Amino acid sequence: MQITLTVQQTKVYQLLINNKSVSTYDILSKSIRNPSQIIGQLKSLGADITKVEKPCVDNFGVLKKRTAFYTLVGWSDE
Repeated sequence: MQITLTVQQTKVYQLLINNKSVSTYDILSKSIRNPSQIIGQLKSLGADITKVEKPCVDNFGVLKKRTAFYTLVGWSDE
């Protein structure tokens, strides 16, 4: 089965492939304004993506206590 991704989905997917873990701020830096929405869309297409929340310093040097970090585990065969 072939899946067609939007431009934003492709950008997020490439980030997930090229990095072990991707934060919300990493995704925002690629001009994606709704990271969790795009992650949700990828999951609905069959991507197995895990989410862990942990502290992180944002792009402005401010410590955020709960930043989402996403990891691509694989794709479902459905």
